[in-house]
Amino acid sequence: MSIYCAHGHRHIGKYGAAGFIIFRYRKAGTGAGEIEMLLARRHNGWSTIGGLIDRGESPLQAAFRELKEEIGLHHSFIIPVTVSPADHGGWCYTTFLAMPRTDLEISDLTLDLREVSEVRWFTRRELQGQELHWPFRDYTVPQLDTILPPDWDLRTGRPWNYTGDPKQPRGGIGINRGNREG
Repeated sequence: MSIYCAHGHRHIGKYGAAGFIIFRYRKAGTGAGEIEMLLARRHNGWSTIGGLIDRGESPLQAAFRELKEEIGLHHSFIIPVTVSPADHGGWCYTTFLAMPRTDLEISDLTLDLREVSEVRWFTRRELQGQELHWPFRDYTVPQLDTILPPDWDLRTGRPWNYTGDPKQPRGGIGINRGNREG
């Protein structure tokens, strides 16, 4: 069933949709100290791991179900830490952010290739230039600096672009972070 939201966009799913962004700090190599997110590639671009909410399900129940169906990950392997609903007016996508309880590698996952062609860890910077599913691109990506923890400069022990002013941006997409090398 299709629904048109207040913005005039056509959405599938009478009860909305929900999904997860699983995130962690990159440990080593280029981008060490940056937050990286596990995203799924679908036919229409990279997005959260999630899908439609079934009748009688809560958004969290749907997100847990989709996590298991799409990448074979049981909810006991993650710790949900926050939620970010994107209310489109008459239709809502609920993004849950979670951290893995242990090291989580792509090789540990079993993908349902009918839904997800691949998964990959991305930093905020690495999202630039990627083909992103339009609701994720338009509604979630602009919120990443607000809903995710800051990236850390492992040399100084401070967030990137740290000024001491809590109102300053944390250095996410579209923000010049300066030279990160050397």
